[in-house]
Amino acid sequence: MKRFRAALLTFVFVLCGAADSFILAQHGSVTVDWKAELSKAKGEIEKNPKSGFWHNQAGVAYYALGEFENAVKELKLAVSLDPSNPINDYVLYAMYKRKGMHPEQREVILDALEKDPENPVGRFEFASILENEKYWTDSLREYQTAKHLVASVKGHDYIDPEGNPYDVNGVREEVDKAIDRVAKVNESAPLTTASTTAAILSGAVRDSEGAVISNAHIVVHWDGSGSGYLKDNLGIRQDMVATSDSNGQFSLELPDGFYDVFVAAAAFSPYCEKVRLKGNEAKTYEVKLKVSPVTSRELD
Repeated sequence: MKRFRAALLTFVFVLCGAADSFILAQHGSVTVDWKAELSKAKGEIEKNPKSGFWHNQAGVAYYALGEFENAVKELKLAVSLDPSNPINDYVLYAMYKRKGMHPEQREVILDALEKDPENPVGRFEFASILENEKYWTDSLREYQTAKHLVASVKGHDYIDPEGNPYDVNGVREEVDKAIDRVAKVNESAPLTTASTTAAILSGAVRDSEGAVISNAHIVVHWDGSGSGYLKDNLGIRQDMVATSDSNGQFSLELPDGFYDVFVAAAAFSPYCEKVRLKGNEAKTYEVKLKVSPVTSRELD
């Protein structure tokens, strides 16, 4: 019963061209009496004041009745009471977007994606935000991720881990056009990411005696665990790899964020370090690898 009410009263994505909007889900010719729905939600909240579900329903009803501040208050309370459920963030996102509150909508879409990064609708929406901010490289990456995710959805709805449905037909219709559009701009635009410019991570790989190690394998993995509240932890979804040259040198361009850097080479023990890249800074590291104990015993 609750899932049916959620489908009826919460917001559902409908994408129209490059823009999107949330509309209230309607089942057949059902007409919603929002004053009655608000009264029902308030009654349920009196019985169970810690119900995230009913605070969600109260927020939706307030919004439909034109009481924006009360709607936001209820939805934020729903988020705090049901922190793992992204639907509350998406409803807030819809409200903020209709009001043109760009910083707020950016924040809550990132919160939603931290809870469920597999939602193709959320990834498409974040890509659209990045496109509007002219971060072409990041936008293209997110659109491509949305395309990959939506390809695995059977039917019209993506169902998140909490059981919430999201209509993906709009993503299917628009994602290829969005990728083509952004790719054309990205080809002619200088490299920009959501951190304004890419940061540079470079270094030299040496052994404990200082001799250079060529052909070392470097893997940089984004640690996205704090991306919901650390807004400069933008990162990049796929691992970045490099190989040290004949002088032991390597260099990578990366968006702002926290990264785990793994370095490995034949006959040496692996090396790992967490680094933070911020702004357009360039960070240089000297990685010293120790001879693997196994290799050392074999040499002895």
